Formats: sequence, C-alpha cells, structure tokens
Amino acid sequence: MANLVEKLGEYSPKKFFAGEFPVVREIGTAGEAISQYDLIMLAGADAARMDAATASVPGPGVQTCGKDVVDLISMGTYIDAQGKVHGEVYYVTGFEGFSNVEEEQSGNYFPVHLGSKYAGKEISVTNGDKAEKKATEVDWLIRVQQGKTVVFKDGGDTIMTLDFSEATLDTTVKASAKAKVIAAAAPVSAVPGEVNGPAVVLKATKAGIANVAGIAISDAAIGEPVIYILTGEVFADVVNTNDIDAAEAKAVLRKLSIFMK
Repeated sequence: MANLVEKLGEYSPKKFFAGEFPVVREIGTAGEAISQYDLIMLAGADAARMDAATASVPGPGVQTCGKDVVDLISMGTYIDAQGKVHGEVYYVTGFEGFSNVEEEQSGNYFPVHLGSKYAGKEISVTNGDKAEKKATEVDWLIRVQQGKTVVFKDGGDTIMTLDFSEATLDTTVKASAKAKVIAAAAPVSAVPGEVNGPAVVLKATKAGIANVAGIAISDAAIGEPVIYILTGEVFADVVNTNDIDAAEAKAVLRKLSIFMK
C-alpha cells in the first residue's frame, strides 16, 4: 500500500494522502466545465450516439490538417443516431492546413471518422450548396455552413446526413485549449467519452455536486490525461473544493470512500 501511495504522490501535491486507506485511481481526459443539465444529457448520450461502425467523432490527440481535435470541437461532442451533432464547434482563423484559399481558412471545422467498413470505398460528400467531393477516405474535416446539412454517400446509398442545428457554432475565437481546466487536488466529475475511450473528466462545481466522481491528483488542459482518485484519505487543507462548500464537499466525497482528514 505504501508503494502505491508513494507512486501516486509523484502526480499529487506534497502531503496529499493522509493515511493507508486503499487508494483506487482512474485516468480520463480533461474537458471543459459544463452545466448540470449538460452533465445529465452527456451521461445518457451513449444510448443516443450513432453506431461507431457508421461514423464517430475523433477523440483528443487525433490530428487533422495539422490541428488537434481539441482545438476544433469541445470534449464530448458526438453525433446522435439521427445524424444531429451535439456539442460546440469552435471558430478557427488562419487555418492554412485546411485550404490554401484565404476565405476557407476561417470558420467552424468538424472532424468525422467513418467506420472501417467504408475503407477503400469512394465516398461522396455534399456540404450544403457546395459542389460534391469524392475520395476514398474514412477521415473527413468539414467546414460547417450555418443552417446547412452535410450528406455522406457510399455510391448511391446515403451513409448519414449531418445536421448542426443542435450544435453550438462559435463566431469568435476561444481562448487556447491548452489552458489548465483541471487543477490538482480538486473534485472532478466524469462523463462518458468516445466509444471504448476514456471518460471525459470535468471540474466539479456546486451546481453539479451530485456528479462528483473523485479528486484529481494532476493538473490538465483540455484533451490531456488527468489522473483522479476514487477512494482514499486526503488532507482537507490541500483539497481545492472549487466553489463547493467545504463541509458539503466532505460529505459528498465520503460517500465515495474519499475521506478528508
């Protein structure tokens, strides 16, 4: 047990662990803080997702046209079974990797990964009123047009029609995704990530206290790995409870078998 505590201590604030109560840890991917309503919706999103054999949204760390996915869309963004996109699509400028045409280097860009059954097949994509494009690719990056749908076809068969009416399409550039969104020694929530992928770990807040899953023991920016404990004994004076009342945080964490001493 002591060896495990010592190893976890490499990632945590000094004198974080307070005792020998068994420590269970998990690792996920840091995401932006979101509302309690969105937490509830994301928790049930798996059942609503489009089958990954058809199409999915690439996860953090995947590069497309020279940009990481986390620089293009919010963590947890997904396509539902009807083809509607849920999540935030950032506004990007100076995107020379997407096009050498200046007017196409700014906008909202959405990454799509088609299932392996489409590998080697000629796929046609019609983006709104733009000319149809064809390629034998399973990875696509779409420059979204407000109010327009994107149709993917395999020969004469429609694979899906992407609809962005439920997505948030930003109109201004956001702050860098590399800013730290998870602080060490702070409570976190966890919601489903991509299919078979790590959970998305979010900063826990008073509004979403019912969804607290553990305490982070590492800082993390959006898309970076974050280690968090599910059980253990910790010193109360080093826990950053965010905007959660200390006594309330202590009670909620105790239910998870995390004890603040």
